[in-house]
Amino acid sequence: MMFRAATFALLIATAGCAVAPSDQAPACGSADTPEGAVCGFYTRYLEIRPSGLPTAEQQAVLAPWFSDSLEARLDTARRVQTQFRAENPGEKPPLVDGCLFASLFEGPTSFTSNLRPRTAVSRVSQCSFATAPRRRGGT
Repeated sequence: MMFRAATFALLIATAGCAVAPSDQAPACGSADTPEGAVCGFYTRYLEIRPSGLPTAEQQAVLAPWFSDSLEARLDTARRVQTQFRAENPGEKPPLVDGCLFASLFEGPTSFTSNLRPRTAVSRVSQCSFATAPRRRGGT
């Protein structure tokens, strides 16, 4: 569980990364390494592309990268959303829009990741997200 919590902390740290284009999904290394964990998470994330708070089904797909504490908080947030909708018909509930796990509100369509040693016992992650340009005519 400590590895999952540390891994997700690393994922959250990458959320403020700069935007840069990437045309293809990277080949992920071992899931037991920080590099592999970041790559694996964002590869799966881009496959399901949740907007706002992940649904229970989307969360189940991403669960291998979440700590028990984060999963419980996401479950609680969904219950709060459901209650808000019931009490405020027609109003938009909190956490319904935007990407929660990357620096682009509309969500990335690709990413690149580069983890490098910062000290003998820690690493720093540099992650880039990109969104494909929208085509005219809404497609």
